[in-house]
Amino acid sequence: MSSILHTGNGVEAAIQRLEHARLLGAGKIENVFRPSLVVRGEAQPPLLLRPPVPVRTVAKYANGLSKPEIERLSKAAHFMRRHGTPIFITTEDHDAEEGDARALFSKVKNHLVRIQRDFGQRIDQPVPAYYAEVLEGEYSVHHHLIGVVPVGRFARETIERLKSSQLYGDNLNAETAYDVNRLVRYLSKEATTQAHYGLGGGFRRNKGSHALGQGGGDRVRLSDALEADMIREGLIEPYRKTYASRGLPRSQKPVAAPIYEPDPHGLFGPLPERQAPQREHVLGARQRPKLILPDQLELTLERLPDVIDLMSRLGSTDAEIAAKIGRSRPQTTNIRNRQFGASRPVVRRVLELAFAA
Repeated sequence: MSSILHTGNGVEAAIQRLEHARLLGAGKIENVFRPSLVVRGEAQPPLLLRPPVPVRTVAKYANGLSKPEIERLSKAAHFMRRHGTPIFITTEDHDAEEGDARALFSKVKNHLVRIQRDFGQRIDQPVPAYYAEVLEGEYSVHHHLIGVVPVGRFARETIERLKSSQLYGDNLNAETAYDVNRLVRYLSKEATTQAHYGLGGGFRRNKGSHALGQGGGDRVRLSDALEADMIREGLIEPYRKTYASRGLPRSQKPVAAPIYEPDPHGLFGPLPERQAPQREHVLGARQRPKLILPDQLELTLERLPDVIDLMSRLGSTDAEIAAKIGRSRPQTTNIRNRQFGASRPVVRRVLELAFAA
């Protein structure tokens, strides 16, 4: 038996919805239902063209921090505070291109993750790669990072390792952050007016719109491990991420030109014929006669006697010398063998006896 398809009011309603979406300027038709087909009088349930995705939580016009981003940052900071000592890192390079600056930010994050893994090996316990980064646009795109290490002494060591790195130079500053509430209020200064009003105005907000350079993207980003653990505990909801533009200009590094022409025969070709340079005028070794003055022939290099030599002339034995200088025999023997230096009273007594003789 052949199926009888009735195209009744379902198709007409779908056409009306499509026309209405076109008139409103909708560029996408994901939320438009397919026309329902009536098969033998039974209507099929409407289907979407693709499953729904999590709603974006970034600012609509990318002019500052949104309320969900500030709440996510606050929850992440308090969550990391439970797992160790927080560290606040600021990286900025106002003279570099935005693409180079963002590449420098990634290197700082990778460096922090390596340090966390090193600490895990030292204490023989896994240390999760937790960090939360905040991007700001004034006066150029710069980077704030909140990380966590197991104990306080590791925090001081991390700060010293980051500041002593020649890769960052004066572009990086790091310090220990114990008051995470104050830190979150400071990092929320580029919030939108809606976020500032929605959070009760409990922090200082910089006036105006705050664009995030040419790349844009999310201003608050969590590490994969931190995001997964916070979602698992129900602290945050899954959200869609927006990354910076991949086409940001980067400074071109100069390419070193070869100082010689490549050999067309390759590695196993014949060696080039080269000759040693020939000098037209070769000067012989110049003889320099040694100048000897007549007065130098009579000079002698006899060493003048010192105090120990004078002490040896005061007697034939160490006991006799010790009795004259007023010291014990073992002490006198050590002085004569130059194992100990002579004190000022001993030197004065030896000189007096030498002059009297």
